[in-house]
Amino acid sequence: MILVGRDRIEAFVSIFVTFLPHELSALLYSSSTFFFILSAYFVVLPLRDEGAISLGLGNLPSLFVGSLILTLFAAPLSTLIFSLPNLSKSKALVLIHRFFGVTLVAFYILWLFSTPGSSPFNIKGLLSVSSTLKQELKMEVSHMSTPNSSSWSNHGWFYVSVRIGLFLWVALLNLITISSTWARVIDVMDSESGSRLFGFIGAGATLGQLCGSLFATGMAWLGPYLLLVSAVLMELAAQSSKGIKKDVLQLPEELSPIRGSRVIPQFMESID
Repeated sequence: MILVGRDRIEAFVSIFVTFLPHELSALLYSSSTFFFILSAYFVVLPLRDEGAISLGLGNLPSLFVGSLILTLFAAPLSTLIFSLPNLSKSKALVLIHRFFGVTLVAFYILWLFSTPGSSPFNIKGLLSVSSTLKQELKMEVSHMSTPNSSSWSNHGWFYVSVRIGLFLWVALLNLITISSTWARVIDVMDSESGSRLFGFIGAGATLGQLCGSLFATGMAWLGPYLLLVSAVLMELAAQSSKGIKKDVLQLPEELSPIRGSRVIPQFMESID
């Protein structure tokens, strides 16, 4: 049953990309990991932007500059983690994804506690938060003629700190998780296999971006609960990243890449 299922998967994937049988596992897990990362990022992106806009449109340039500076300082972080001698690269990647998933849960709690009249366990509070954000967005859009005016002075320090923190943290999530995953993929695949497979892996990221955006658009009424959805997706990315590793199956060098499903059954019979 396992071989039959694998044959079908190989036959389907071979429609889109040329691969060797021992590359299938790393290929699928790499693509799915990027799918979950980009889905998580684009699910939480509208909430991040809403929180930033509620602080005033005139403050957006400062927030973008802050996120740029933060990412420049944090860029070597993933390299440092991967270079730790007592931590395998596979486990380090899992911990990175899981860490960002946990922090998104923390931001969910902070977001609700920083919003007046809301509670982490009150669905009415959720609807109240969503309606409050909509009203704030309408007010900001109506005052676009004075974009330089600051409005975060109208909020408490806790409210402002959480919105700024989430804005900067989501930018860091995007940088660290994607760069770390690519570093792991490059470590597993050589230049020849990468030239064939990177396009398919990148397609997983593009599909994740599309699905995450569509979900966030259709489920915008969830408000801060989108943070929990994003956290679940990051945990799925952590689980999927465990499969990004070299297959123990060693193939003869003269074996040519598989291009169609007709070659697959013959190869499977030869190794049985």
